[in-house]
Amino acid sequence: MRPAQRARQRLKGNWLTANAVQCTQLAFGLLVLLFELAALRLLGLGAEKVVEAGDLWTGGWLYGAVLLGALLLDWLLVSPIRAGQALYYLRLAETRGEGLPPDVDKAATREILPSAPPAPSEEKPSYLLVFSFFRQGYGRALRWRLGLFCRRLGWGTLCYAPAALIGGYRELLRRGGSHTPLADMTMLLCTFLGLAALIAGFIILEMLMLRYLPAQYLLAGPPEKHLFRRAHRIMHARLGQTVGLYLGFAGWLAACFVLLPYFYAAPLFQTTRALTVLGFLRHEKPQTERERKKSAGAGKRAVRKRVPAPAGGQES
Repeated sequence: MRPAQRARQRLKGNWLTANAVQCTQLAFGLLVLLFELAALRLLGLGAEKVVEAGDLWTGGWLYGAVLLGALLLDWLLVSPIRAGQALYYLRLAETRGEGLPPDVDKAATREILPSAPPAPSEEKPSYLLVFSFFRQGYGRALRWRLGLFCRRLGWGTLCYAPAALIGGYRELLRRGGSHTPLADMTMLLCTFLGLAALIAGFIILEMLMLRYLPAQYLLAGPPEKHLFRRAHRIMHARLGQTVGLYLGFAGWLAACFVLLPYFYAAPLFQTTRALTVLGFLRHEKPQTERERKKSAGAGKRAVRKRVPAPAGGQES
C-alpha cells in the first residue's frame, strides 16, 4: 500500500482533529505576526517602511529591536507547538487505520521509542498532544528549534555564497560606469548566473536540511544529547526517497496558496511524512562501536552530575 493511501486510512475519523492541529500552528504563527505589526504601528514605523541593514545602526535600531523580539517570541511560542504537531502525527501514524488488518504497524512505538508505550491500536490521538511540550520537554523543543536554525544559517551561508559573489561582481560592474558591449554582456551573464546559483543554492540547502527531518519525531522519546547526529544517521541513504515524497506533494503544497486545499493536503502530507519517518526509524541502522562508546561516556558523565553528595560529607 502506498504511503499516501496508508495516511488516508489513518486520517479516517481524524480529519477534524488533524485540521485543528494545523490551525493551532497557524494561529500561533499569526499571533507572532500580529505582535510584530502592532509593535511597529505603536512605534510609528509602519510595516510598509523599508529599513536598510545599514540603517539599523543609524537610528533604525527600533525596527531591529522589534524584529528581534518577534523572532524571540516565535522561538518561545511556536517551537513547542511545532514539536507537539510532530508528536500528534507520530501518534497518528502509530495507530491502526480504519479498514487495515489488526497487526499492521503493531508495537511500532515499542521498537522505536522504548520509553513510550505504544498507543492502543484503536485509540485516536488527542488534540491536546499539540500542547504537550508546554508541560514537559519545553527546553528540549527550544533546543531542537535553535539547533535547526543554526544549521540552516550555517548551511545557508555556504549555499548562497556563490549567488552573493556573482551579484556583488555584477554590482561592481554597474557602479564602474562602463557601458561597453563587453561590460553589458558580462552584466547580463552575471544576472542569469546569479539567478541560477540562487535557485541551486535553495535546492541544495533544502536537501541538506532534510537530513535532520527525523529530529522533530525523536523529541517524543528519551532525551538525547546528539539528537541531530542520530537524525543524520537515520537519513543515511534515504535522502532520495524523502525528496521523492516532497516532489510527490509539490502540486498539492503549491495549491495550498489558495487556502481551501490546505485543509486536505496539509494533514495528508504531515501524516504521510510521519509514516515515512516511522519506517526509517523501524529500520534504523545500529550505532557503530565508536558512537556507542561516545554515547555511553556522555551518559556516565550525566549520571555523575546528578549523584547527590552524602550527608555530612563533601561531594567528590
